[in-house]
Amino acid sequence: MINKIGLHIISMSILGLIFCLIMIIPIYIMVILGFTYESLFKLIQFFIIVELISFPFEIFLKNMIKNVIRYEMINIKICKVLYIIFWITLSFFAMSIVDYFMDSIKSTGVDILVVSIIYSFLALKDITEK
Repeated sequence: MINKIGLHIISMSILGLIFCLIMIIPIYIMVILGFTYESLFKLIQFFIIVELISFPFEIFLKNMIKNVIRYEMINIKICKVLYIIFWITLSFFAMSIVDYFMDSIKSTGVDILVVSIIYSFLALKDITEK
Protein backbone atom coordinates (compact mmCIF):
# COMPACT_ATOMS: atom_id res chain seq x y z
CA MET A 1 0.00 0.00 0.00
CA ILE A 2 2.76 2.43 0.94
CA ASN A 3 4.69 1.52 -2.21
CA LYS A 4 1.66 2.37 -4.38
CA ILE A 5 1.26 5.75 -2.69
CA GLY A 6 4.95 6.48 -3.13
CA LEU A 7 4.76 5.43 -6.76
CA HIS A 8 1.78 7.73 -7.33
CA ILE A 9 3.58 10.66 -5.68
CA ILE A 10 6.67 10.10 -7.80
CA SER A 11 4.68 9.73 -11.02
CA MET A 12 2.66 12.90 -10.33
CA SER A 13 5.88 14.77 -9.57
CA ILE A 14 7.40 13.62 -12.85
CA LEU A 15 4.26 14.60 -14.78
CA GLY A 16 4.28 18.02 -13.11
CA LEU A 17 7.94 18.50 -14.00
CA ILE A 18 7.30 17.51 -17.62
CA PHE A 19 4.36 19.95 -17.78
CA CYS A 20 6.54 22.75 -16.40
CA LEU A 21 9.36 22.01 -18.85
CA ILE A 22 6.96 21.99 -21.79
CA MET A 23 5.43 25.30 -20.73
CA ILE A 24 8.75 27.16 -20.23
CA ILE A 25 9.28 27.99 -23.93
CA PRO A 26 5.80 29.44 -24.64
CA ILE A 27 5.87 31.38 -21.37
CA TYR A 28 9.24 32.99 -22.19
CA ILE A 29 8.04 33.88 -25.67
CA MET A 30 4.88 35.40 -24.25
CA VAL A 31 6.80 37.37 -21.62
CA ILE A 32 9.11 38.80 -24.29
CA LEU A 33 6.04 39.90 -26.29
CA GLY A 34 4.33 41.61 -23.33
CA PHE A 35 2.59 38.87 -21.32
CA THR A 36 2.36 39.67 -17.59
CA TYR A 37 1.00 37.64 -14.70
CA GLU A 38 0.66 38.12 -10.94
CA SER A 39 1.90 34.76 -9.71
CA LEU A 40 3.02 31.37 -10.92
CA PHE A 41 -0.21 29.85 -9.61
CA LYS A 42 -2.28 32.22 -11.76
CA LEU A 43 -0.11 31.38 -14.76
CA ILE A 44 -0.59 27.64 -14.31
CA GLN A 45 -4.29 28.26 -13.74
CA PHE A 46 -4.42 30.22 -17.02
CA PHE A 47 -2.97 27.36 -19.09
CA ILE A 48 -5.10 24.71 -17.37
CA ILE A 49 -8.30 26.65 -18.07
CA VAL A 50 -7.22 27.20 -21.69
CA GLU A 51 -6.69 23.46 -22.09
CA LEU A 52 -10.06 22.66 -20.50
CA ILE A 53 -11.84 25.06 -22.85
CA SER A 54 -10.06 23.92 -26.00
CA PHE A 55 -9.97 20.16 -25.29
CA PRO A 56 -13.44 19.22 -26.65
CA PHE A 57 -12.86 21.26 -29.80
CA GLU A 58 -9.39 19.75 -30.16
CA ILE A 59 -10.81 16.21 -30.10
CA PHE A 60 -13.45 17.12 -32.68
CA LEU A 61 -10.88 18.79 -34.95
CA LYS A 62 -8.42 15.88 -34.79
CA ASN A 63 -11.11 13.31 -35.53
CA MET A 64 -12.53 15.36 -38.37
CA ILE A 65 -9.12 15.78 -40.05
CA LYS A 66 -8.18 12.11 -39.49
CA ASN A 67 -11.42 10.99 -41.15
CA VAL A 68 -10.87 13.32 -44.08
CA ILE A 69 -7.37 11.86 -44.49
CA ARG A 70 -8.58 8.27 -44.05
CA TYR A 71 -11.31 8.57 -46.67
CA GLU A 72 -9.06 10.63 -48.96
CA MET A 73 -11.61 13.40 -49.42
CA ILE A 74 -8.93 16.02 -50.03
CA ASN A 75 -5.17 16.08 -50.41
CA ILE A 76 -3.14 15.50 -47.23
CA LYS A 77 -1.20 18.76 -47.71
CA ILE A 78 -4.44 20.71 -47.82
CA CYS A 79 -5.59 18.84 -44.69
CA LYS A 80 -2.44 19.89 -42.87
CA VAL A 81 -2.90 23.52 -43.86
CA LEU A 82 -6.55 23.46 -42.78
CA TYR A 83 -5.58 21.78 -39.51
CA ILE A 84 -3.00 24.46 -38.76
CA ILE A 85 -5.47 27.26 -39.56
CA PHE A 86 -8.21 25.72 -37.40
CA TRP A 87 -5.77 24.97 -34.56
CA ILE A 88 -4.41 28.55 -34.56
CA THR A 89 -7.96 29.91 -34.49
CA LEU A 90 -9.01 27.54 -31.71
CA SER A 91 -5.98 28.30 -29.53
CA PHE A 92 -6.21 32.02 -30.15
CA PHE A 93 -9.86 32.25 -29.13
CA ALA A 94 -9.43 29.99 -26.09
CA MET A 95 -6.49 32.02 -24.79
CA SER A 96 -8.22 35.32 -25.58
CA ILE A 97 -11.36 34.30 -23.69
CA VAL A 98 -9.43 33.19 -20.62
CA ASP A 99 -7.27 36.33 -20.79
CA TYR A 100 -10.39 38.51 -20.92
CA PHE A 101 -11.91 36.98 -17.78
CA MET A 102 -8.71 36.67 -15.71
CA ASP A 103 -7.71 40.00 -14.22
CA SER A 104 -4.37 38.63 -13.03
CA ILE A 105 -3.22 37.86 -16.59
CA LYS A 106 -2.47 40.58 -19.14
CA SER A 107 -1.50 39.66 -22.68
CA THR A 108 -1.52 41.12 -26.14
CA GLY A 109 -2.97 39.59 -29.28
CA VAL A 110 0.52 39.16 -30.73
CA ASP A 111 1.84 36.89 -27.99
CA ILE A 112 -1.32 34.79 -28.04
CA LEU A 113 -1.04 34.46 -31.82
CA VAL A 114 2.64 33.44 -31.66
CA VAL A 115 1.98 30.77 -29.03
CA SER A 116 -1.02 29.53 -31.02
CA ILE A 117 1.18 29.14 -34.09
CA ILE A 118 3.80 27.24 -32.09
CA TYR A 119 1.13 24.94 -30.63
CA SER A 120 -0.37 24.30 -34.06
CA PHE A 121 2.91 23.05 -35.49
CA LEU A 122 3.54 20.90 -32.42
CA ALA A 123 0.07 19.38 -32.71
CA LEU A 124 0.45 18.70 -36.42
CA LYS A 125 2.28 15.43 -35.79
CA ASP A 126 -0.82 14.05 -34.04
CA ILE A 127 -2.84 13.87 -37.24
CA THR A 128 -0.11 12.43 -39.44
CA GLU A 129 0.53 9.42 -37.18
CA LYS A 130 -1.29 6.23 -38.14
